[in-house]
Amino acid sequence: MLRHVISGEQFSTMIGKLSAIIDGVQVEANPLSVRRRTYPFVSHDGTIYIHDETDHSSYKILGPIFDDEVIKELFAKCGAEREEAKSRYV
Repeated sequence: MLRHVISGEQFSTMIGKLSAIIDGVQVEANPLSVRRRTYPFVSHDGTIYIHDETDHSSYKILGPIFDDEVIKELFAKCGAEREEAKSRYV
């Protein structure tokens, strides 16, 4: 039995409500195929991960967040792949 399920319409309504109540924050709802390579992840120990280029369900470790070369690679790989992401990489 699924207890925590909402419809697509309910989800869209909630995204709209969140966007309206959180001042200055744009809430985006995007499928994995769209958000890949525009969202890096940083773990609790400072390791940067990005979506794997060949398997979009997997992640690739870039290295530590304090390494300048890793940051250069991050921006080279996670650039403004799509219009909505451009403002994050300026």
